[in-house]
Amino acid sequence: MQPIRSLPFLLVAGIVATASAFAQSPPSENVQSPAAAAKSMTPLPFWKSGDTMKYRVEQTATVQAAGKPETKFGSRGQLSVEVISIDDNAVRLKWHRSINNANWEIHQSRWFTRTDDPPRRMLIELFRQGLPLTVRVDNRTGEVEVENRDEIISRVRREMMQVDERVDPGSSLSSGVWSGADIQRKGISNITRVGAQYVDRIGKRLLDEGIDNVHQFMSVYYREFGIGKPAESTRMVRNPLYGARVPQLERRELKPQSAQLALFSFSTSMEATRKVGEASSEASTARLAADEDDETAAPPEDRRMTLDTQSHFELALPSGWPQRVSVSRTAITTQGKEADREFVRRVYLRE
Repeated sequence: MQPIRSLPFLLVAGIVATASAFAQSPPSENVQSPAAAAKSMTPLPFWKSGDTMKYRVEQTATVQAAGKPETKFGSRGQLSVEVISIDDNAVRLKWHRSINNANWEIHQSRWFTRTDDPPRRMLIELFRQGLPLTVRVDNRTGEVEVENRDEIISRVRREMMQVDERVDPGSSLSSGVWSGADIQRKGISNITRVGAQYVDRIGKRLLDEGIDNVHQFMSVYYREFGIGKPAESTRMVRNPLYGARVPQLERRELKPQSAQLALFSFSTSMEATRKVGEASSEASTARLAADEDDETAAPPEDRRMTLDTQSHFELALPSGWPQRVSVSRTAITTQGKEADREFVRRVYLRE
């Protein structure tokens, strides 16, 4: 395997040999001959502290619950990525994504179903403003750590709890915990306690969404891509159904492209299960498993999911910054005889 940052980007007999674009040395050095063309390459970001890039983000989603018609969502937004530091071990970034229309994200949460709920309006505003994350991406494992997690949770609590005094007793914030009559009898102080149960879940959901976005954006770096034939590997990843970790098959290939761009194709495939009575394996969510309406609770029937992704990265040379990233994800979740389907496509376009 040849690191992409130590070689120039050449087009040889229809095969991209690769670039010094991601090198620590200037692009004019270490020129590779056609005979030495590598069979695989590993793209590395040629970035430095303070580098900032902005993107326009377009997203479409189609979901179909068992026995129900399709529902479609669309949104646009902005993304700012700033490099805090970069070394051989990790990349630290400031990541700030805003969304003009968060209807799909709120649909995913399943909590605020009424459009006139004050909590729903506040959550939409949080997505519109965006939550600036400080993240550390491990170069070896690709794991994403949110370093300002407590700050984000505190902000979500502060913003969302402002709506308590305007909560209608019949709103989804109170449903499933106390009846409307109970709320009226118990008074506003107890609405705050009800809200607190949901606010922590909202904060975690927003963090999970941010982690997933960062991971997708950075998944092209520090990994081997085949030339002419995909490089394949399997690694253990987090179970989206909150069960034990599961194997994920990855296929990565470098496609022929111009001297100014490198095009990488990256696909993954996995099957996840969560059996009846199986508790959450995630320590951070175990405390929520007792809540009947939470996704981390043990399912009443075995639950299975197939999850496939297809990503395309156009990396500019010599910096290695993405010019365009397209990520498509298809998920089918079955429980008993019912199946839910979801397709999401997100595109990042450099401004």
